Amino acid sequence: MNAGKLVGHPPQLSRPSTLFSICEVLPHLFIAGYASLEESKLHQLGITHCVDATNIPNVKRFQGIEYFFVPIDDSLMVDATKYFQGVADFVRSAKQKGGKAVIYCAAGISRAATLTIMTLVINERNYFT
Repeated sequence: MNAGKLVGHPPQLSRPSTLFSICEVLPHLFIAGYASLEESKLHQLGITHCVDATNIPNVKRFQGIEYFFVPIDDSLMVDATKYFQGVADFVRSAKQKGGKAVIYCAAGISRAATLTIMTLVINERNYFT
């Protein structure tokens, strides 16, 4: 008997890791890590605009996609606030043109998430009320 002990199995992932996925936030807005970007996938999702927050020189670019570059490092010392309005305007412009935007950084975790949240705050505050 195993009194006082938890017996079980290690958790199993029921879905694929989102680290290498392009995730829909809203019908016109996606978030991703750099490794997940494939030209065919972007076109399949209808993505027409990319916000690149990787700060990686000579990154891959795809034809037919408009880019907005955010040159920030993944650091607590970086002031990302100066990019919030520009990113929000770029995403809004994509939506107004009938397009879709993806915001991505190296892993899609901190810079992309910060920019995505602030884009939602600036552009979509009425969407959630």
